[in-house]
Amino acid sequence: MFPGDNYSFLEAFKKDGQVFLNLPGMELPPGPLSISADKLQQRLIMANHIAQWTLDYRRWARSSMTEPAPNRPSHNVDDYNSAPRPRGYSNQIGSILSLFGEAKKGDLIVVPDKLFTRRVLIGEFEDEADATVNYKNSDLFIDYLVLARRVKWYPFISELRLPPSLSEVLRIPVPISLLSKTFFNPVFEVTYGTYYDQDTFSARVIISGQDFTGQNTFDFGSLANLAARVTELVTDDEVNPSLVDYQDVITANQYQPTISLNINSPGFGNLRASTLTPLVFAAIFALASVANSAEKPGVSDVQIVNSGGSTDFCVAKDPYSYNRIWFSHGIPVVV
Repeated sequence: MFPGDNYSFLEAFKKDGQVFLNLPGMELPPGPLSISADKLQQRLIMANHIAQWTLDYRRWARSSMTEPAPNRPSHNVDDYNSAPRPRGYSNQIGSILSLFGEAKKGDLIVVPDKLFTRRVLIGEFEDEADATVNYKNSDLFIDYLVLARRVKWYPFISELRLPPSLSEVLRIPVPISLLSKTFFNPVFEVTYGTYYDQDTFSARVIISGQDFTGQNTFDFGSLANLAARVTELVTDDEVNPSLVDYQDVITANQYQPTISLNINSPGFGNLRASTLTPLVFAAIFALASVANSAEKPGVSDVQIVNSGGSTDFCVAKDPYSYNRIWFSHGIPVVV
């Protein structure tokens, strides 16, 4: 979503946690927009006239005000039956349908910051599409209300972490454009890090150290192999869940995730697969981090709690704890 001409709505978006279109004074027709879109034309034309008036009035208020104030446009929708459609009419109709008819609670919205910042703002819609609010901002819309949606914003994200092709799309100054599905995973990764979307599991590990050595790369890959092996053990009924030796653990299998590393500081490592392996990796990595930060190297008090399913071979009679996690080339071996 582009935040108004010359990014004029950006500060209001951030500060007030709401997003809106430059359509002051417009009310939606009753009923679902999907079946009442044909009733939007006159309402949209009237809102464009009001938007132009608010712009003219603000210019007049900044001047010496020696000239008469601009006349307000009519608030009667029927007065616009023969009025010509505004420039960008189709984009505006599409934006209304997207923002107030299609975007669901929990959907993400991406808003570019000013170009020189090289940042983007990503947020989540807090309500369903029909839960609109009347937003008031006298600096932008004088005494008119504008329909808005509530958004929970995440911290700013560097635009450099997104594909260049996505950056190009975000900088097109149209109110709202629906992103291609090819951009979903890059947006999910910078927003959530670890997530599941339909047929894709993904996990992200932030690399904050100043140096990323060859040993670190090996350890990262070995831990991913361990996660793949654990995933295989708990999901494949034909695999014998007996203890495996070190060589077996680090051998790649069909559950191996795709790994991409960015070794800048701070950098990150991404794992993606159609199986649970990336999420298993995230859990094992967290466990290894706890052990690694213990007072005695390689030893930690970690409580292990299993799912408790009747077919879960890991389930013990009572909850138990492992006290030692030994590390061998980055592989945590619980004993």
